[in-house]
Order: sequence, then structure tokens, then C-alpha cells
Amino acid sequence: MFIFPTVEKIEKGSRRIIETQRESLRLVTQTMELTKFEESLDQYQPDLDRIDSLFIDSHSPLTFIQFLETTSLETNTELEISSIITPTTETNNWIPLTFNIILDGSFNDVMKFLEKVELSDYLVQSENLIMALDLDEEVIRMTLSLKLLTQ
Repeated sequence: MFIFPTVEKIEKGSRRIIETQRESLRLVTQTMELTKFEESLDQYQPDLDRIDSLFIDSHSPLTFIQFLETTSLETNTELEISSIITPTTETNNWIPLTFNIILDGSFNDVMKFLEKVELSDYLVQSENLIMALDLDEEVIRMTLSLKLLTQ
């Protein structure tokens, strides 16, 4: 009569010990992995910095605007940034920021501009691309939205 409750207590105690040992082993493994990562951090840092540079600052997108202006000058196109759209709600750490731009120039120059933007170091997505030919001035007018991820 007294043996069964004692065996049951021993089994419960054994299960708790095994669970504690498993948790301890898991923590030791995580600690070892973290230490290994910290030792290798210098090796990963250039890649982490490069990844960080893919995002623009949501509070100050000036760097990207300067990039657009410089690219416009380099490709002999006229640039107009008509609006910057920010989302009303924050859904996660990476907030999309949309720039609506109008670009005027020759077809080749407009295509060079678009290529430079797409090959830039920014995570950019072109949306709503509309091209029209201005017959009076013989230039292409390109209207598009550029969506970028921000920090």
C-alpha cells in the first residue's frame, strides 16, 4: 500500500530531473552557439553592414532622394519627386516607403536611369510604370512609383 505512492513520487521526481537535464543541455548548446557566433562576428560584420545599408531611414529619406537626383544628372534626365507616401500603420520592422516620381528624357536616358535605380544598393521595387511620348518636345515622360523598405 505504501509502495505504490512512493514509486509514483520517484517516477515524478525522475521525470523532473530528466526535464531539467534536457533544459540544461539546451541552454548549454545555445550558449555555445552564441559564443561561437560572437567569436565570428568580426567575420560577419561587413555583410551585416551591407545588409543594413539596403534599407533607408524612414525618418530621413534624404540619402535616397540625393541618390535619385544624382542618378538623374548622370543620365541626363529631368526628375520630379511628386510625393512620398508613408503607410499609416506599422506592420513590422521594415516599413515600405513609396516615392512617386516623374522623369523626362530620351528613351535611352530614361532606361539608363531605371537600370541604375534597379541595380543600386537599395531594396527597391518599381511599380505603376507609365511611359508616354511628348511629341512636341520629343521626350519620354515616365511616371512610376518606387517602393523601398525602411528601418
